[in-house]
Amino acid sequence: MNAYVLLALLCIAGSTLTMSAMYLIYHRGIAIRLAALVSVCMCAVGIAAFILGKEGISLVTAGIGMAVIAPPVIVALAMMSRQIITPTKLMAEAAARIATGDVEQHLEIKGNDELGDMAAAFRRMIAYLQGMADSADRLAQGDLAAEINSQSDKDRLGNAFARMVAYQQAMAGAADQLAQGDVTVHTTPQSEKDRLGNAFHQMVGYLQDMAAAADRLAQGDVTTNVVSQSEKDMLGNTFQRMIAYQQGMAQAAER
Repeated sequence: MNAYVLLALLCIAGSTLTMSAMYLIYHRGIAIRLAALVSVCMCAVGIAAFILGKEGISLVTAGIGMAVIAPPVIVALAMMSRQIITPTKLMAEAAARIATGDVEQHLEIKGNDELGDMAAAFRRMIAYLQGMADSADRLAQGDLAAEINSQSDKDRLGNAFARMVAYQQAMAGAADQLAQGDVTVHTTPQSEKDRLGNAFHQMVGYLQDMAAAADRLAQGDVTTNVVSQSEKDMLGNTFQRMIAYQQGMAQAAER
C-alpha cells in the first residue's frame, strides 16, 4: 500500500478515535471542538514531517510541508478565535464593566456548548442586577411600591432588599398614621444600630406621652407632669409652661 495512503488512513483513524472519546466523555461542547482542532493540527504536522523524512529536506519539500501545515493550522486558529477566544473575551469585558457598577451590559453570545450556557447565565445575572438597580432607583426617589422577587432562599442580595423594602414600607405606614393623629402606632427597631427605627420608636413614645398628658389636662387633672426632651423641644417646653400656668390658676382659685 502506498505510504501516503497509509498515513492518511492513520490520521483519519486517530482523529476518529480522539473525537469519539471526547464525544463519549463530554457529549457536546468546547472539548469536542478543541479535540478536532488538535487532531487537525497534529495530522498536518505529522504529514509534513513524513514528507520531509521520506523525500528529504529541500526547498521544494520544505515548501510542500509548509503548504500542508499552514492552511489547517490557520483555519484551526481562526475557529478557536471565533468560537472560544472572542466570546470569552466579551464576557470578561462585560464582567469587568459590571465590577465597576455598569450593569447596562448586553451579551449576544449564543451556542449549544459551555460558553453558550455561561453566556445565558451571564444574561440572567445582568437582568437580575438591572432589576435590583431599578428598584434601588425607585427607592431613592421615595417610591416604596417597588416589588423585589428574590431568586431563591440563598439570594442574599434579593432577600436583604426585600426586607429593606418591607421595613421602609412599615415606617412609611407608621408615618402616615402619625400624620393623621393616630399615636397608637407601634414600631419595632430592627437592632440597636437601627437609627431610623429607634428614633421613630422614641418619637412615637414621646407623642404618646404628650397625648396622655393632654387627656389628663382635658379631664381637669393639673397634677400631670411633662418632661421636655431638650431646650429645643418646643412642644414639651410649651406643655410645661401651660401646665405650670394651669397649676397656678388652680392654686389661686383655691385661695
